[in-house]
Amino acid sequence: MLSIMPGGNDYGEPKRRGNESQKILNESWPLSDKAGGHARGIEDQPNPIAVEVLIEWATDGEEWLAGSATRWTASHVFVRISDTRSLTRFVWVRARDVRRTQLPPG
Repeated sequence: MLSIMPGGNDYGEPKRRGNESQKILNESWPLSDKAGGHARGIEDQPNPIAVEVLIEWATDGEEWLAGSATRWTASHVFVRISDTRSLTRFVWVRARDVRRTQLPPG
C-alpha cells in the first residue's frame, strides 16, 4: 500500500512511502556541502529529454527504466521516473547511468 507522507521535497512532490519502496544504490547528487548532497541552483532545462536510466535497487538489482531528463551537469543527470519502488519520482545519477532514447531533431 502506498501512502503520501507530509512534507514533500524541493521538486514539489510529496514524499512517498510504501511496502514496496527500495533504496536506489546508485543515486549520486551533483553537489555537496556540510549538510550532504544537493542540487541547489541547477535549473530545469526548457526541453526535457527522453532517456533510459540505470537504477540499482537495493533488493531487485540493476534495471533500465524509462524517464525524462530535466536537469543536468557535465557529470550528473536528474531523471524523472515512475516506479512505485522509489520514495520519490526522480533520481540524480551519474551521467554514465543515462542514455537517450530519442535522437534530437535534424
